[in-house]
Parts: sequence; structure tokens; C-alpha cells
Amino acid sequence: MKDIRRAILSTTILLQEGIWAMRKISLREAKRFAALDGTINYVAHDTVRLLGIEPATDRRECIWYDEAIVIKLDSRPPFGVELSLEDIEKIGYTIYCIQSYEE
Repeated sequence: MKDIRRAILSTTILLQEGIWAMRKISLREAKRFAALDGTINYVAHDTVRLLGIEPATDRRECIWYDEAIVIKLDSRPPFGVELSLEDIEKIGYTIYCIQSYEE
């Protein structure tokens, strides 16, 4: 069985060619995903605290993944504003899971 590379990203981006699917998932599902061994968090802002994890402290570059989750805010916050979890809850958010499928 092939190892699956999992990532937490700050945007819905496809990094390689292939067949992809994107679907909304619940916060509960996203927390389970974030807790899986080998999941790499590339997000340096506080939205990932919703998942029970700390923001990334380094600037690693994601170059490939099989599955990823993204927390997308329902509206854009003012430039340069640091949002608290309470602010994020007020703005609202949607969590997406992006998955690659074999061709």
C-alpha cells in the first residue's frame, strides 16, 4: 500500500497534474485529518488553531501532496489584522478536503 502525503494548506491549490476532487468537510473530520501521523502543516496563521494545532513556525514549501485540507474564511479580513479564534468564528469559515486520484 502506498504512503499518502497529507498537508494542511492556506489555499486551495493543485501542485501537480492529475485527477482531483474537492469537497467540504466538517471541523470534526478536519481535526481527525490533522491528527493523522505524517500530516504536515504549512499554515503559519491562527486559523489552524481551530484544528487543535499550532501555526507552522517555519516557511517550508509544499511541493506535492495526495490529500490536503484548507480552512477558507467566508470573507477576507482587513490587511495585516491578526485574527483570534473568536474573530475567525465570527467571520465564518468552510473547510475543504482536496484529494488526488490515480489516473
